[in-house]
Amino acid sequence: MVVWWDTGTRSNLQDEITELRDSITTLQANHDAWVKAGMLGKLNTCDPGNRPCIQVDESAGGFGTNSDYRIIAGLLEF
Repeated sequence: MVVWWDTGTRSNLQDEITELRDSITTLQANHDAWVKAGMLGKLNTCDPGNRPCIQVDESAGGFGTNSDYRIIAGLLEF
């Protein structure tokens, strides 16, 4: 019984490791694209709580269903 439980647990953990590695690959690709586009250089911290923030281009208007997405100021293309 213990061997069966251990085998099942190891299999589940291996699946989780594979998913996490895939996530890391995706995050690294996004990071590289953001660096190339100059987006990370525009990232600051703002209060409350020193959260990440950026300056937006208000003249570009809003996008999305609720118009709650904005263009990063100074960013020409991604």
